[in-house]
Amino acid sequence: MAFDPSNDFAAIVDGLEAVTLEVRGRDDQAITNAHRGQHDRREAEPSDGQVLAAATIWQWPSDESERPPLGSVIVDGDGQRYTIIELAEQVLGAKYSATCRRLSIEAGLDTTVTIEQAAWTKSTAGEAVATWATLLAGQRARVQPVAQTTEIEHDARETNQRYDVILEREPPESVLAKFTSGVRVRDAEGSTYRVERYVAAERIDRLPKLECVKE
Repeated sequence: MAFDPSNDFAAIVDGLEAVTLEVRGRDDQAITNAHRGQHDRREAEPSDGQVLAAATIWQWPSDESERPPLGSVIVDGDGQRYTIIELAEQVLGAKYSATCRRLSIEAGLDTTVTIEQAAWTKSTAGEAVATWATLLAGQRARVQPVAQTTEIEHDARETNQRYDVILEREPPESVLAKFTSGVRVRDAEGSTYRVERYVAAERIDRLPKLECVKE
C-alpha cells in the first residue's frame, strides 16, 4: 500500500487544542484539533514595551473549517486572539498553516473600559444635561498617555491631557456609526476621556484606537 499522509494531522501531532475561528461575515467555527507554535514577541506600539505583538503559527486540518481570509482571528481557550496575516494550504497532510499575530495589552491585561454616548436633556433651569448610555462595556484596552496641549479659550489657558485608548478589537459597525459626537470612554477607575477620533487599524497586524482628551 502506498504511503498516504493526508488526513493524518490529528493522529500524529501532539499538543492539540480546541480553538474558535472568527471570520467577518460568517458564523464562528469550532476547530477541535489545532496546534500552535512558539511565540516570537516584539513591540507593536510605542508604549515602553507595554503593547506587544507575539507571532506564532497555528495549524489545523483543512476539513475542520473553510479557508479563512487574511485578517480572520483564532481565539484560544483562554480568550487570547490571534490575527491571521499569512495562510498556506498544505496538500501534504491536508492542513492549513497560518502565521498569526497576537496583539496583547501587557500593561494590565485586566484593564477594561466602557464606551458611552451622551443623550442631552434640559434641566429645570434650562441647562443642557448629559445622560450617558452604554454603547460597549467590558472592552479590553490600554489607556496610553500621549501628550499635554495648552489651548487658549475665552482668554484663559486650558491644559488638555491627551490619551490613546488602544482597543483589543474593532467595535461593531453599529457602534462605530455612532462615533460622531458625544462619545466618551470610562476606565476601570471611573476616569473619563472625551473621544475626538476613532483610528481604525491600517494593517491587520495593528490595533485600533480612540484618540481622546481626559475630562
